[in-house]
Order: sequence, then structure tokens, then C-alpha cells
Amino acid sequence: MTADPPEAAPRSGESSATTPYANRSRRSGIVAYGIEPDAVHIRFKNGRVYTFTRDGTGSEHLECMKLLALAGYGLNSFIQRVVRRRVAKRRPFGRRVYRKRYRRR
Repeated sequence: MTADPPEAAPRSGESSATTPYANRSRRSGIVAYGIEPDAVHIRFKNGRVYTFTRDGTGSEHLECMKLLALAGYGLNSFIQRVVRRRVAKRRPFGRRVYRKRYRRR
């Protein structure tokens, strides 16, 4: 009998469960989501992950986001219309490279 290898623990700040978004309209920019009791993590097509918390968006809006994520329809438009600026945390995709900007003289 072999033991199953332990699952990799999520990195700090990442959702423990990332579920693919159903995208029933086929026009959404959302790829995946993760639901926690006090937060929703959303990954967009460009690779960025946005975290919406109960403190930032309010409990009613957060519960609505959870239902829309599970339904697979309307989450992107809800974010654009209602909670756009209330994001708690935004993580950039990949590795960020900073370039020096030189002035022309």
C-alpha cells in the first residue's frame, strides 16, 4: 500500500481552492475563482488575481459574488458595475521586471 503524496500548500495570500469559472456567457474575462468564508479570489485572463474581502466590499456584495461565481454567469459584469474599486488586494501575474527610464536631454 502506497501513501498518497501530500498536496502542495498554497502560497501565502493565495486561495486554497481554485475552481475554473464556468463562463456560461463565453465572454467573461474570468478564468477561475476561489471562495473563502470572508473573501473571494478571482483570476482573470491576463493572469492577475484580485481578492475581494468582506471588509472591502460588504457582506451583501460578497455573498452575491459567491453565488454568481458558483452559477458561472454574471460575475464579471457585477464586478465592473458594483465592486470595481473595492478590491482588497491585487497580485500581478508572473515576475515583474522594472526598467530604468532615461530622460532625453
